[in-house]
Amino acid sequence: MFPSWSAPLCALLMLAACQSRPDRINSGAAGDAPPEKPAADGPTVAESSQQLAGRFLPIVGGVWLNADYLDRVGRTRSPRRALADMPGGAHAPTALLLNPAERQADTLQFLLGIDNHEGMTATLLFRPGLGTTTLPVRISTNEPGMSHTLRYQLLGQDTLLVLNSYTRRGKLLRTNTYRKAAIPRGKAPELDYGTQWMLRQRLFAGRYRGVDSLARPYSVRFDATGQVSGLPGARTYAVQYDFTGPYLNLDYLTLNAASKQPRQLTYRFHGDTLRLYRVQEDTSTFELRPGALRYTLIRQR
Repeated sequence: MFPSWSAPLCALLMLAACQSRPDRINSGAAGDAPPEKPAADGPTVAESSQQLAGRFLPIVGGVWLNADYLDRVGRTRSPRRALADMPGGAHAPTALLLNPAERQADTLQFLLGIDNHEGMTATLLFRPGLGTTTLPVRISTNEPGMSHTLRYQLLGQDTLLVLNSYTRRGKLLRTNTYRKAAIPRGKAPELDYGTQWMLRQRLFAGRYRGVDSLARPYSVRFDATGQVSGLPGARTYAVQYDFTGPYLNLDYLTLNAASKQPRQLTYRFHGDTLRLYRVQEDTSTFELRPGALRYTLIRQR
C-alpha cells in the first residue's frame, strides 16, 4: 500500500499530456493582489523572444508550490487538512513544474498541478508587452475569454511566482502565489522531489529525542532530503500528500518507500512533540486507522 507520490506523480506527468479536467483552475480568490500594469514597467526597448527566455528561465525554472497551501501546512501540521482547507477544496492549483529544457522557440509548456493528484498543461509565451517581470500564459479551461499571466517577484533572497487569471474585460478574477522548492544544482526539476523537500522541511526536518512504546530511548534525525537516522530499520522517509483514493484519509509517512517492504506510520504533532503510530487498514471502509503508539519524539531546539 503506497498510493503516494511516486504513483500520482507519474499520473501527473501523464495527465499533463491528457490535460485531465481542464476546468479546474478555480481556487484562489483575487483578494487584494493588484493586476499587472502593462505600460508602467515595460522596457524601453522591446526584447526578443530569445532575450525574454534567457532572462526568465533561470528565474522561473523549477518546482513551485502554492504559498497558501504551504502556509496552511505550517499552521495545521497536516498536508491532508491543508489541502482540504484550500480555497476551491480538492481542486486547488497546488504546484507548478517549469523545466527550461522543454522550451521550444518562443514557448515553454509546463505542468500545472491540481489537488496534488492531477495535472494539466499550460504554455508560457515569451512575448514582450506586459512588463519586465510578466509573461502571458495560455491555459485551456472551460471559461472562454479568460486570460492568464505569470509574474515573478524578487523579495530579497526569496522569489515568488504569481499566476493571475482575468475575465474577458480584463478584471482580475483570481491569483495564486507560489514558492520555489530547493533542487540540487544540475538536477532536472522533478515535481515529487520538490514537493517532498518543501513538506519535509516545514514538518519534520530536525533532531529529536524520545522513546518508543517500551520506553527505550531514541535519538532521531529527519533531513529535508528524505534521509532519516535513528529509527530502527529506516533509512528514508516520504510524506504523503496525495489524498485522492482509498486508504488516504490520514496523514502518514512511508519509511523506505523504494524498498520491497515499505512501512507506514501515521503522525500527530503537538508543539515540539511528534507522535508516530502504526497504521491499520480497514478493508470494509477502505480507510486507514491509527494503531498503537510507536514513538514519542521531542524536537531539539
